[in-house]
Amino acid sequence: MGYLLSAIGINTKPIMTRIAKVLFYTLIVILVTALIRIKPATEYIGFYAGECIGACNISYEITADKLTIDEVSNDSVPSRHHVIKGNFDSLRFRVPLLILSQITGRFGCPDCSDGGASTLGFRLLGMTFNYAFDRDKKPWYFRDAHDIIRDRLNKIQKIDSAYHK
Repeated sequence: MGYLLSAIGINTKPIMTRIAKVLFYTLIVILVTALIRIKPATEYIGFYAGECIGACNISYEITADKLTIDEVSNDSVPSRHHVIKGNFDSLRFRVPLLILSQITGRFGCPDCSDGGASTLGFRLLGMTFNYAFDRDKKPWYFRDAHDIIRDRLNKIQKIDSAYHK
């Protein structure tokens, strides 16, 4: 294309230089937002399964001083909601800023193969962002997403069982 434009007298060098600069700066922005990790004041962790018996939708809201537990049941087991006050700063996690570019809120096909889905969310600048993860799919810039979710779910279950002794 550059040869054709040059043949009719159009200098393509400034156009190509401008395109290269735009691509370069776009790549820099993507890399920087992948490296920047934010620690929101309110975070959400959970798990859901469409076809299950018992507590099929579990979500936890984590702040520095409060843990809110919501378990929704699909059958005769009663749903439950309770709040535990305490210092839960150690449960909080850092999220890559680039996750905000994922507008669908889904990674892979969560709960498509009856394997359930892990959920992660947070509140930032007054807006809530929620993401569902297929167990085999994670973003390249957040490779430890499943490990963080699994670790927090285990820790919260221990806190919850100790609280209800």
